[in-house]
Amino acid sequence: MMTHDEIIAVVTAHRDGAEVEYQHYGGQWRFVNTPLWEFAGCNYRAKPEPIVRWVNIYPHSKSYGYETKQAADSSAGQSRIRCIKMVEEVQS
Repeated sequence: MMTHDEIIAVVTAHRDGAEVEYQHYGGQWRFVNTPLWEFAGCNYRAKPEPIVRWVNIYPHSKSYGYETKQAADSSAGQSRIRCIKMVEEVQS
């Protein structure tokens, strides 16, 4: 069950234009365009931002992800082929 602070936060986020997801208790998170705000039977949250990482690609391997392209560029070795942006949607 959501706390008062969590309810206020998600309603405020929706008012301010954030995408909202809902979850029947224990189920998967799903997008909702117009929430009905059934707090007795559902959890709600602002949709989490995707995780973005920049990865340097080398001829025989790749490096771990960096939080910014600038960090990836500054850590790149001379044999870097390219730098790619990887995006992972947050599921839970």
